[in-house]
Amino acid sequence: MGRTAMSAQRMKRAWAAGLAAALIFAAGAAAQDGEVGEDRRADFEQRMAEFSERLDLTDAQKAELEPIMAENFQQRRALLESYGFTEEGAPSLSRRTLRKLRGEAKEISDETLEKAAEVLSED
Repeated sequence: MGRTAMSAQRMKRAWAAGLAAALIFAAGAAAQDGEVGEDRRADFEQRMAEFSERLDLTDAQKAELEPIMAENFQQRRALLESYGFTEEGAPSLSRRTLRKLRGEAKEISDETLEKAAEVLSED
């Protein structure tokens, strides 16, 4: 593989990681109800369209990413609920508990990034 091809492949992987991170962040917002949820859903769709264009995603890749992001949202929501977070507010947590929560959230994000990277690395 030539230098240019390797560089292009690295750039695509970097964009893929960026896309996955943005989608992970926005996936939760996209699934909410109400007017605020509609605004966030529209923002999510706009970001997805922008990244889709930049990465030249196929319809198949877009279709494969959607359930990955939905699963991420469900996992993150369940995690937060397990720590006492609700739509009404957040509990007061110790530093140790917050560290544990962050670690578990990172595991979910890493797993999602891995799955998204597999989809995005397909040619």
